Amino acid sequence: MQVDVYFTAKEIIPEDLKEKIAVVIDVLRASTTLTTALQNGCSQIIPVAEVNTAKALAAQQSKSTTLLCGERHGRKLPGFHLGNSPAEYIPEVVRNKTLIFTSTNGARLLTQTKYASTSILASFVNADMVSDYIINAETDIVLLCAGDENTFSLEDSACAGLFVYKLFKTFQDKVKISDAALATMILFNKFGHNLLNMLLLSSHGRYLKSIGFGNDLPICANLNSVAVLPVFMGGVLKLLKTQKASAEIRE
Repeated sequence: MQVDVYFTAKEIIPEDLKEKIAVVIDVLRASTTLTTALQNGCSQIIPVAEVNTAKALAAQQSKSTTLLCGERHGRKLPGFHLGNSPAEYIPEVVRNKTLIFTSTNGARLLTQTKYASTSILASFVNADMVSDYIINAETDIVLLCAGDENTFSLEDSACAGLFVYKLFKTFQDKVKISDAALATMILFNKFGHNLLNMLLLSSHGRYLKSIGFGNDLPICANLNSVAVLPVFMGGVLKLLKTQKASAEIRE
């Protein structure tokens, strides 16, 4: 098993993801928000890279069952139903709805993973679900950090390091870890004891706090608070519910 990490979306060559599991990480906040939305009952999420594309797609859907969601630079887009705060995606709002979602980093990254054998959405809130899946898969793993507008982000890299640590702990010398993956494991060992403090220290965490979203940081730091695994297939993000379903996807 080979484990590698990309620190920003611009490093990714989509074709290189063939026959690998892509783990998409955008801790602040798309991964956390969309995982929360699926736990709270939304039927599916369609990630879209561009704002105008999201609007056009929403216009083709039923208004009663579709929500237009997303942000640019942390703020909800004009005319959109929801932004990118996990606190907005409560059951009363998202249950049985299709979400069309665009964001500065995470949604764009998801759309780049179409060649992967499987793409899953990861964050601290569903860390155990992600770890169990990639450990049981026993295949090459690429951890994709969304970063912050094509720059390195501490929180995404440390989250990747959590998964590298879990894989290394399980397989030890049977897993081949790149230098990038090793670096993320060192970051997680440094900051993993206090995730909230790390988010408060990070540049994007400080930015979100400055624009009024400081209350999102404890939600994003709440380790294993959401027991679901979002899987991206055919342009749609849905909930993987069972281990049986997990096996079916790998087949």
